[in-house]
Parts: sequence; structure tokens; C-alpha cells
Amino acid sequence: MAQTFNIPATIHDCTGPLTLFAGLHLAASATNVVFQETVRAHIRTVYQHLVDRGPVVERGMALLPEGPGLGTRFHDSLFTPEKYDYRKSG
Repeated sequence: MAQTFNIPATIHDCTGPLTLFAGLHLAASATNVVFQETVRAHIRTVYQHLVDRGPVVERGMALLPEGPGLGTRFHDSLFTPEKYDYRKSG
């Protein structure tokens, strides 16, 4: 709706690397997105333990992820039943 009326929009990420990558793809496809917010500390610390590749940030700008899907995926080791307790929803 904001794009229809040429209103600038900002995408906010505070829930994890997959939503960040989805937001980057959305930002690339919407002409009115001016910023993608994220938590730098999460990118530098936590995200590397969750996904196989983190976002590439150059000169303060995140590059559009490459590769299939969102451009990243959870580490397979996160879904090892002996190691962690997890639940898949269907």
C-alpha cells in the first residue's frame, strides 16, 4: 500500500537471519524501501551459529543474497535430535 502512494518504507529485522534475508529480497523488489534495519551485534555473533552464510555488508549496505531460496539456510546441526530439543511444525 505504501508503494502505491510512493510512501517510503523501512523493513525491520529483530527476529533472526531468515527474516533478515527475506527482508533484503523484499527491499530489492520494492521501489519505496529506503532502509533495512537489523542488529549488527546479531550479525556478528549469533547469526553465524544459525545459518550457513550471513549477510554481506559493504560500506553500510547489505548486498542482495545469492543462491537458492533466500540465499541462506539453517545449519543442519540445529536439527540433530541428540543435540537440541526442537519441534517441527507442519
